Amino acid sequence: MAERIPVLVVNDPEKSAEFCTEVLGMRLESGEPEWIFVIGNERLRLVAETRVDLELGQSAKAGSTACRLLAPNIALLHERCELHDVVVKKRHLRRTRWGTEEFTVEDPDGNRITFWTVFVT
Repeated sequence: MAERIPVLVVNDPEKSAEFCTEVLGMRLESGEPEWIFVIGNERLRLVAETRVDLELGQSAKAGSTACRLLAPNIALLHERCELHDVVVKKRHLRRTRWGTEEFTVEDPDGNRITFWTVFVT
């Protein structure tokens, strides 16, 4: 079974790559044209809007995609994202009724990434 990797559609993959590494602290696993980033055990793929039909077989606009990624150290990641002012208002680090801690950031194109972890009491 092939691994499923969340995809964000972006205008400028190089600018988005800088956001993923510098702001989110992700590690670049592979670059152009297959932009894949790693955080903990999770992967994230960036696809340029100009290539989305070719690579995904469907149309999508930059800023219209979202994903959820399990974060290894969510408190530290949240602090880092706060410093870069990318945390979405009303989506700051919070505990949910279903047993997670999570927060949401917005990338330069307006895509949303929700980072989450299981809350342990």
